Amino acid sequence: MLHPCREDSVVSYVIPIHHALGLLAMAAAAWIYAKARQRPAIERLALTSLPITISVVFWQLFVDIAIQPLLQPWGGARLAPAVAITYGYELYLPSGTGPVTGWLYPPGSALAYLPVAWIPNVSLCLLAGRCLTLFYFFAPVAWLLLTRETEKKWLGVQLFITFALLVCFSRPLRYAATEIHADAPALCLSALSVIVLGRSRTARGNWLAIMLAALALWAKQLAFPIIAIVIPVWAYFKGGISGLAKAGLAILIVSFALLLLFLSWIDAPDLIFNILSIPIRHPRRHDSLFFLYRDLAKLYQSHVFLIALLFVGILGLFVEPPAPRDDSPSKRGADDWRLFGLVTLAELPFALAGYIKVGGDDNNLAYFFYFLSIMCVLLLGRLLDQDQGDAPPRFSLVILAVNLALAFLLHLQLSLAMVSDETSWNQSKQAVGYLRNHPGEAYLPWHPLEHLRVDGKLYHFEYGIFDRDLAGYPVPREQFLKYIPEAPSLVCYPPRTLVGDHITLRYLDDFTRKVQVPELPDWECYARESGDDPVPSPPPTHGPGEIGSTG
Repeated sequence: MLHPCREDSVVSYVIPIHHALGLLAMAAAAWIYAKARQRPAIERLALTSLPITISVVFWQLFVDIAIQPLLQPWGGARLAPAVAITYGYELYLPSGTGPVTGWLYPPGSALAYLPVAWIPNVSLCLLAGRCLTLFYFFAPVAWLLLTRETEKKWLGVQLFITFALLVCFSRPLRYAATEIHADAPALCLSALSVIVLGRSRTARGNWLAIMLAALALWAKQLAFPIIAIVIPVWAYFKGGISGLAKAGLAILIVSFALLLLFLSWIDAPDLIFNILSIPIRHPRRHDSLFFLYRDLAKLYQSHVFLIALLFVGILGLFVEPPAPRDDSPSKRGADDWRLFGLVTLAELPFALAGYIKVGGDDNNLAYFFYFLSIMCVLLLGRLLDQDQGDAPPRFSLVILAVNLALAFLLHLQLSLAMVSDETSWNQSKQAVGYLRNHPGEAYLPWHPLEHLRVDGKLYHFEYGIFDRDLAGYPVPREQFLKYIPEAPSLVCYPPRTLVGDHITLRYLDDFTRKVQVPELPDWECYARESGDDPVPSPPPTHGPGEIGSTG
């Protein structure tokens, strides 16, 4: 039985959205069914089911972005460094100085979120940031698949839908597709580089691919294999020693030019300390190979559909052997699957290296699964291109089977969404509201973005402090106290914050008394042992749901 529907409940707008989506999908299915009368029955049924598939994908991404994000408090903390740039803060600071933001990535990914950093409303800023992540993640794949040279009408659209379904099944890919982080910009630039490299027939195209790969490396370190392994190996395959030498020279020139560009803005020692020294010194999070194997086995189990599709594609190579390489412009994209296979192999050890570190999460494995999924979809497209005659396309059977398997997912996600009273911006609204109503009284170590917007100051992000402690660079007490509110009476953690070891309370060791704060329900708040209980805010002067009622 569902809980009562309150005005501030997520149910009040989830149900209309779900019903509208369902009606739209049914209307589209009916229209397709009517238009496909001349097609074989199985193909007609498969095409009719496509709107259901699209609605499932849309609903999954909507839930991840707006209702139940995979990592609730992280989005604002990761967006804070980009927003701080607009306030005049430096992105990187040397050890022992300034607020610790936890930004351990190259500057390119922070710059990639500047388009949304100017949005003053924190909730809208977070929502726009997640939508921008979604664009970065899917745009290169859409370009790749929708511009493939094929005689099959709508095959590119069908392949893109298949890729989106693979994303829905994979936590690492959903993480990279919906969470604000360095991953989506780096994956976007990496994929664009690989696409341009595979389709390039001129020196100008090769230089563009190298430029994109270098920019990807300046977005996140895990893009390193693209420029260091994939491009040189591909250049050797295409042009032998001469091609390798030309690619190597171009890589050196482009890399040096970008290095000079970024060092004109950032001090080299500060950059090296933050993006190399700290991450390299993080310990492993698995005590033995058994625990690593256990985690990887769980990931394998959750990617069975992807692995099955990979096997189908590999078997297809034996049934329909690859044709000789055709460099004509009309065969655009015919060789892409080989190149993405090379990228997948090159990324695997680096993705695992990032995953096994303390602080490493599933998003590091997205660099492997992203390119593996693209390769699998391209292999499937290669098989479908071989279909001849009037027989129903093999893809019709694939789409039909997938839709039948996923029919329950839409209702499952609806149930999960309606059980929750939270949205992806709920914690942010609570944090902004409390900071505005009680200026200077609270320190929220997991909400630096909210502090920045309300107080105009950038404070420490707790996990950044934890990162440095793990790496053997503990933040001095004087530096810690300098970059938090001057005299806070509360330290509050959002619900279900399980990482970071509450390291803030080691510095503020007199905050030992747990208290309940009515305006921050379910938050874990600490006050000084001898302090007073928090005073509630006066009642609002505007009604619930009115503009300005929350942050």
